[in-house]
Amino acid sequence: MEQLVSRLEAVTNRLEAVASRGGGSTIKAAVDDDPAWFDDFKVFNAKFLSGFVNDTIALGGELEQMGKFVNEAFHCHLVLMEVAARHNRPSQTDLEGLLKPLSEAISKVQDFREKNRSSKQFNHLSAISEGLPFLGWVGVAPKPVLYIQQMEESAQFYTNKLLKEFRESDPKQANWATSFIQLLKGFAAYVKDHHQAGLMWNKEKSAATPAALAVSAHKPPVPPPPSGFAPPPPPPIQAPTVTHAVTGSHSSEDSRSQLFAQLSKGSEVTAGLKKVTDDMKTHKNPELRNQPPLKSSALDPRPYTPPNLKKFSAPVSKPAKKPALFQLQNKKWVIENQDGNTNLEISECNDKQTVYMYKCHASKVHINGKVNSIILDSCEKCVIEFTDVISTFEFTNCKACKVQIDGFAPTISIEKTDGAQVFINPKCLESQIVTAKSSEMNICVMKPDGDLTEYPLPEQFKTVWNPATSKFITTTMDLNL
Repeated sequence: MEQLVSRLEAVTNRLEAVASRGGGSTIKAAVDDDPAWFDDFKVFNAKFLSGFVNDTIALGGELEQMGKFVNEAFHCHLVLMEVAARHNRPSQTDLEGLLKPLSEAISKVQDFREKNRSSKQFNHLSAISEGLPFLGWVGVAPKPVLYIQQMEESAQFYTNKLLKEFRESDPKQANWATSFIQLLKGFAAYVKDHHQAGLMWNKEKSAATPAALAVSAHKPPVPPPPSGFAPPPPPPIQAPTVTHAVTGSHSSEDSRSQLFAQLSKGSEVTAGLKKVTDDMKTHKNPELRNQPPLKSSALDPRPYTPPNLKKFSAPVSKPAKKPALFQLQNKKWVIENQDGNTNLEISECNDKQTVYMYKCHASKVHINGKVNSIILDSCEKCVIEFTDVISTFEFTNCKACKVQIDGFAPTISIEKTDGAQVFINPKCLESQIVTAKSSEMNICVMKPDGDLTEYPLPEQFKTVWNPATSKFITTTMDLNL
């Protein structure tokens, strides 16, 4: 008889444990004074957070150890939530002490990722390291949901890489990446429903202190769901009996007596259960698989949709206009950033000086005398007039510029210029004209009677193979045809 009683007590304990895990017992609801938001969190924690830990460890490699670190962080988070459910808001100093274990657990995850940068699972580790700080929402107010969404976007950078790499080759890895993003989205929905302005505290209790963590710290992390069959649910009990089962110690004893009485029925205990017929079995009736899924609750993760990221570009501002410059620096006349100035003149110069004109617009320079060389660089719609140069006159990176040579210039160079007009006198016909990567080039020869003869310089070239010499021969296209 004693052996039978001990067996019945063991069965009773198992049934009560199942009832407490299910969260649907009215007995549990009557004695549990935790707020509703904490009950919902425990459901979410057991359903999603623990499942993600198991899936992470199952991938093996470095993720096995990372999963243990993640489990530790989830446990610290659970303990802190339990403290908030059973205590009032602490002081700022005590709050820092309460957050310390969670912060240290998150740091372990991030440090582990940094130490394994060469790992083949680096994208997995990075996704967790970037997303797991969402647990720090407990210290964020007044909009913790935005903080969680930011962590989700950071993690999504790496989960997208995993989806691209494993979507076809290894769906298990891709499903893991998707489940992590769904977990973050689901938890953001939970926080939005219960903690929209920040973590809720129990105002009816005393203020929390770091010592409150020790009360819950002894509890182990949430275990994984059992792999075998769950124990059978308790037999149905009449509603009036359950409703009044917790009114006092006497009622509890009556409830226990009724439970023992039903257990003592033996094989007749299942008499009230409905028989599962063949039309209720999916392997007998395949049409059952085509039924629509059950409607998801507010705590279930929402389906993943890629975020609509707006592209922002910095406003384009015009570069600051540099001051105009016109001066002699050692042996070099420097003319820079002139705009619309047509009265520039160099009257005192010698054959050892050079002239450099840079980034000028719609300006004109007159040079009285002989200089060593003249260069126009990055100028537009500019005009220059001079008498003689000893070496070279050069256009570089210019547009629509003109030059008038009253004397002689041994070499005229035009490079990377679109639009160059060169006015020369008959004395300058023996000058060398060198061009490269330029267009719209014209040489205008001024005759003594004042007439002008314009000669366009070729821009196109033709190359043909000469079999006699076994070489390519390049000739210019005649633009005067």
